[in-house]
Amino acid sequence: MPGRDSVTVRHRYSEFEQVRSDLRDRYHPLGILVPALPPKHSLNSAMTQQLVGMDIQDSFLKQRSLGLTIFCEVKYILQYLLDC
Repeated sequence: MPGRDSVTVRHRYSEFEQVRSDLRDRYHPLGILVPALPPKHSLNSAMTQQLVGMDIQDSFLKQRSLGLTIFCEVKYILQYLLDC
């Protein structure tokens, strides 16, 4: 996005699951919904790789990465709003 710095960080999907679980435990009692994570695997990912090649898998990983980025931004916004 224009005007924003970009940072690349690698994390395992399980780390995002733990963060979401922690956020849900913290904010659910306050009536605040924590967004879902994108799927961990594409449907039939092993079959897709064998039949079509890596293009579909690469596309899935890019979509998941975007979903996790949005999750992190929402997490940041939630914490900012609650700390005000």
